[in-house]
Amino acid sequence: MFMINVRTLEINASYVCNLKCKQCANICWLGNKVATTAEVAKTVKAWSSRIRANHISVCGGEPLMNPDLLNILIEIRRGWSEFILVKTNGCFLNKLTEAEIEWMLKNNAKLWLAFKDTATYEANQDLLSQLPPKLFHTVKYPGHTNYKWYEAQQMEDGKLIQTNNNPQTAYEVCHAKKCVVIHDEKIYMCPKMFWLDYLKDQSYRLYPAIPGSHRTVQHSDEQLQQYLSKPSANCMICPEQLDWQPVVGDIPQLTPHELAKLSNAAYRQPSPQF
Repeated sequence: MFMINVRTLEINASYVCNLKCKQCANICWLGNKVATTAEVAKTVKAWSSRIRANHISVCGGEPLMNPDLLNILIEIRRGWSEFILVKTNGCFLNKLTEAEIEWMLKNNAKLWLAFKDTATYEANQDLLSQLPPKLFHTVKYPGHTNYKWYEAQQMEDGKLIQTNNNPQTAYEVCHAKKCVVIHDEKIYMCPKMFWLDYLKDQSYRLYPAIPGSHRTVQHSDEQLQQYLSKPSANCMICPEQLDWQPVVGDIPQLTPHELAKLSNAAYRQPSPQF
């Protein structure tokens, strides 16, 4: 059976994050909930027989905010045998359960950590030393050489600033075009396409609706392969040039007012020092 092959297949375990990282292609800090196991199971069922990847990336939002992360990982493993990377900002590292750690060690899954700042990295040193080294794939923090960012989206008053860049040029420099996102019965060529569509469905109007932001399980393998391998008109919303800059200063976090909007969401809280 023909299988669609991608480099990175992303599945979101959370639609909310406590940080607002400039370089993140995800607009997840505007979300307000974590994924359910049932949602992920439906996604796995829809796509596991159609797609293979070099690895599965469990993202968000911040995946460690989800108290049901273990069951979500189990559902993903039922669909794919590929290596799993759980990408986290380190603010919730101390909330990992023994069951989650044990499962990851036994099931070819690791953490990819990008700490939000040097202080968070230093505050986690004791915990890092206590956790099994095999649990980690990558540990990054702003003091690392080449730890840089660029403005993944231009914002003003909480809204995306409309741009009309050259789609071909933007696609050529894009660092996220190999990160394919699946959600329910939809597939997206990159994380930003998912988030624009997802937030639109959540009553956000961040950008004028552009048709063709995704494909579905109803499309043929040939149609899906074509969609995933060339620029889309939607690429106009992304920069034509990536002006990478070293990290300077603290990464913005959600304000108390923004956190209040999440009061009804079931998610793990970060440690007080974070």
